[in-house]
Amino acid sequence: KGQPALHAMVCVPTTSDLQLLLKDAHGGGPQEPRHKDHLKHLRRHKSGPEEPACTVRGVWPLPLPSVLSHCSRLTLGWVQQADFSLAAGRGEALAFISVSGLLHMILQQPQEQRGVVLLRNPSSL
Repeated sequence: KGQPALHAMVCVPTTSDLQLLLKDAHGGGPQEPRHKDHLKHLRRHKSGPEEPACTVRGVWPLPLPSVLSHCSRLTLGWVQQADFSLAAGRGEALAFISVSGLLHMILQQPQEQRGVVLLRNPSSL
């Protein structure tokens, strides 16, 4: 549902995601749960413009988390081209994904939902 956007994440759906998609094919689909702000305690709010010495705006002070675990679902890759197709009557996308991740996902999914992936646009839940 909707239109895929450039740099949307291609993720492996969980078993509960697949069940939700079977029950409500026209619904909003699964959503990403809220993430915890691990740097909240390092920032000062409304106490002036001064920031702690250990933080610099736009720079992550700790080792970066894995790109594959950016969301609660396993990330297969990212969309490189996306738009609404008038010929197909729906949004379509071209993405670069991990072949080993795709094969693993296909082997784990039930036959009737084999090959189903989730797309998460950068500006969506």
